[in-house]
Amino acid sequence: MELLPPVGWADVATKNDLDVQTALLDAKLSLLRSDLDTQLSGLRSDLETKTSGLRSDLEHKTSGLRSDFQAELESGLRRLESRMFTAFLMLIGVLATMAGLLVAVLLRA
Repeated sequence: MELLPPVGWADVATKNDLDVQTALLDAKLSLLRSDLDTQLSGLRSDLETKTSGLRSDLEHKTSGLRSDFQAELESGLRRLESRMFTAFLMLIGVLATMAGLLVAVLLRA
């Protein structure tokens, strides 16, 4: 105690002084909380807007990719069908030729 500077009773904090300081601190904290809530609400709104925009862009791009893929698939299936039909006709021709040869061999024998 002897190391403290000399003060009088007027410099000692009272319970009323502490109550006033507590009320001021509560008011500042309340204002800070209100500011923080406002900023978080704004951030939440911005995030929702950006997320919605990204979702819309993604849906648009996947729709385009889906259409491109479907068109490419249909084109490939048409080409495959054409090639298979050609191969089938060639197989029928080969079988008809072999049957003709077999008949010719059997008739000669």
